[in-house]
Amino acid sequence: MIVNINILKFRNYFIPCLGGILGGLSVSNNFWIILMPLSLSILWDGYDYKRSNFVWGFFFILVSHYWLIYLHPLTWLGYSWLGSLFISSFLLIICSTLGGLLITLWGLIGKKFFSKKYLFSYTNYQICVKVLLISFIWALGELILKQTPFFWIGLGESL
Repeated sequence: MIVNINILKFRNYFIPCLGGILGGLSVSNNFWIILMPLSLSILWDGYDYKRSNFVWGFFFILVSHYWLIYLHPLTWLGYSWLGSLFISSFLLIICSTLGGLLITLWGLIGKKFFSKKYLFSYTNYQICVKVLLISFIWALGELILKQTPFFWIGLGESL
């Protein structure tokens, strides 16, 4: 019984954390073709678990937006050294939390459309339509976020 609980905790926290870290790394290096499919497969495997979605989104943004920490010496704006460190860390945590909440919202919407419980009762056509619908919801969310100032991910090495 204890082993089952530990395996469940491992599945709910470490694997989505690893997926988010791989996804965050994939947007900032040339190994995205390998890392992003691994990351997304971890996300899609646990899309019906709120905790898993939040952890994946939190760590994805935490790793991909690490550049927010480099805002730190804000002393030239009149902030103290400690205040500057607090502000840049707080911004990173808030952005990561919002990313986790957005992925959780996506997972909740996906859970309404696509239930793993009835997966084997769906036809191939129904599965494709439901996967496309969930993917379109993701794309729509990115299109909406792109219109806001919150979608800028900084300067990548692709520039």
